[in-house]
Amino acid sequence: MSLCSFCNGVQRCISCVLRNTGRIIIESPVSVNVALGESRKWPTYVSGFLNFANRTSHITRVKYMGSTSVLFKEFKGSGEGVTSVEDWRRFYENRVVSDDGASGKEAIQQAGAKLYAQVDKIRRELNNITPSDCEDYIDDLLINKSFAGHGIEEAMLRKIAEKTNRTFTASTLEDERKGIDGFLDDEPVSVKPSTYKYSPHDVLPPKIYFYALSENDVRSDQLWRIVDEQRYDFPRNWTKKKVWDALVGCGNILFWEN
Repeated sequence: MSLCSFCNGVQRCISCVLRNTGRIIIESPVSVNVALGESRKWPTYVSGFLNFANRTSHITRVKYMGSTSVLFKEFKGSGEGVTSVEDWRRFYENRVVSDDGASGKEAIQQAGAKLYAQVDKIRRELNNITPSDCEDYIDDLLINKSFAGHGIEEAMLRKIAEKTNRTFTASTLEDERKGIDGFLDDEPVSVKPSTYKYSPHDVLPPKIYFYALSENDVRSDQLWRIVDEQRYDFPRNWTKKKVWDALVGCGNILFWEN
């Protein structure tokens, strides 16, 4: 078992990783003692594939299968003997009602059938992939997307430096290995798109700037915060796209700190 590189504990502590990468501050360790249910052991790639099929079909979204977080809070306060995963199963199956009116075990079975239909659809598309498609994908990833991504990083940092009255310095190869995209004055920083998904394995500096390239990459409240900070007199009934177009038209770049 590997040691945590931050606290030398018996394993890599997610709280340490988060605390030391600046993504979140955890003031004290949290002890968790839960009797976990036995999850099924899936063949290599199957679990990830099913997760992908579920995400793209939205089968288990709240409006279809209820909010497990809300229901679990009710479950904890129900006084029904919250001792095991089986208690939770009974509570959930007694409360959940799917979007088409099915409840309990039937709702789970119907969701499983919908997931299989999505799997079958994806499988048919996968069967049409050719060696040429794979070559095109690798070429696009290594050439087009890397050129756009790395180019955006430096351009964004230069613009942030200009907006914040600081000096931009490009990162070295050794800096890049540490997740550093550049320096603003002497502060190491990283630049990520707003769609970036954090992984505990990522090596990142404490300060991260997120940017948006379209109105779909940013929340409405983030746009309106920029409107208020810049003191623009935009009508409050404007759509998100109209606000985005107006901000970009005024020469703004949409970025925020972690």
